[in-house]
Amino acid sequence: HILWLFVFYVGFFAPSRAVQACTPRPPTALYAPARAPFLPSHASNDQGFHVVLAFETPFDLSSNCTDAQYSCVLRVDGDGTVQEGSAQQLDANGALYRVWITASNEGTMELMLKEDPCDPNTRPHFIDVQVDWELPRATLLLTGPGPTTTNTSFQVDAFFSEPVLPLGVSSLFTKDAAVIRVQRLSPEHSRFQLEGSVAADAQVWLPSCTDYAGNRGNKTDELEVKVPSKVLKVVTGAIQWGSIATIGA
Repeated sequence: HILWLFVFYVGFFAPSRAVQACTPRPPTALYAPARAPFLPSHASNDQGFHVVLAFETPFDLSSNCTDAQYSCVLRVDGDGTVQEGSAQQLDANGALYRVWITASNEGTMELMLKEDPCDPNTRPHFIDVQVDWELPRATLLLTGPGPTTTNTSFQVDAFFSEPVLPLGVSSLFTKDAAVIRVQRLSPEHSRFQLEGSVAADAQVWLPSCTDYAGNRGNKTDELEVKVPSKVLKVVTGAIQWGSIATIGA
């Protein structure tokens, strides 16, 4: 899934004083997802998401922070914490780290990229992450006229409990029917045009849908649509027998 990232940058300008009390950290960027889904592969007490810290030059995160929650750089407000000792170095130089943020509840979590105490020119920056654990639910309804003896096409609308990612023609599963096109009327409403097989009980269902956080919904109930047989028109013509008279001499 595509993960939308916010980027905030904290830089520093060298103070004019010749002697500094401590060494300023390098300019830092914080990357975090806009939305965090429920992770079925994780235990209930280990739900959360990764953030990435990118330093302009190598920075020993474990040594330079005095605690295992890296409070010299990060702070979490809301129902979340920085998992102790979770930093993973992602590059060979020690300038890129991944850190796990645990979430104990749904809702908005605020992350702070803290100012550098060794550089008075830096300022804190904030990111809001929406923790979303609810699975999207879908409902299928037959809308518009149903199939007739002269037209086997029909229309099915999908309604969702929350905004979902766009669906394609292959998103809807069918039996004895084919999806012709799909129209996204809104993030919570899609419309499918189908062609049914003659004299069949067409079935359609949505195996899944995905919300903006990445949560995948469950399969919908199967919607059954009866497609009637075509009418065979039989035209009966009247046969008229003529009389032939022969007049002889």
